[in-house]
Amino acid sequence: ILYSGEAIGFDRKNYSLISKEKIREMNLEVIRLVAQTLKGWQIFIKPHPLIDEVKEDFESISQNIKVTQPAEPIDRYVEISDVIIGPAPSSTVLYTASLQCPEKIILSLDFYQELLGDVYKDTDGIEYIDSKEKFIDILREIRDGAFSKKRQEIKSKLEPNEFSNLVEAIEYFLRQKSLKV
Repeated sequence: ILYSGEAIGFDRKNYSLISKEKIREMNLEVIRLVAQTLKGWQIFIKPHPLIDEVKEDFESISQNIKVTQPAEPIDRYVEISDVIIGPAPSSTVLYTASLQCPEKIILSLDFYQELLGDVYKDTDGIEYIDSKEKFIDILREIRDGAFSKKRQEIKSKLEPNEFSNLVEAIEYFLRQKSLKV
């Protein structure tokens, strides 16, 4: 689970302020829902590199929760995770995770319809969730092994010059450069 640590948010309908306390409570509720629904799962919370005061709040919810070091790279956790969850406003981590591991379940949460919170609404491979009820249903599907990336389909056949992930693209361009040297 990614924790952005945004101090405030803005409602996209009327641009009113979403308080720091409301955002904090929503983040705690998300963690509680995940811990309650996915009992026995190891849950890693990756705070934004500029945030370091959340460890006690989150780890007190369940013994299966571990808050990582904020400065630690996220790539390792994307690789070892079965599910990647990011709150609104969304970070680039969800998008890069969809490129790094397109087969993984990636969830973008936007319970308060925050300004820019729907940035991944129509992104292939990222499930956009705009209500707590929908989130609970998806967590249950994941727990029961019934979840599939059915809402947005990942392209199964690549067009010429398209890459399935960032590593494939870099390797391609490195090969092209070595051919011209």
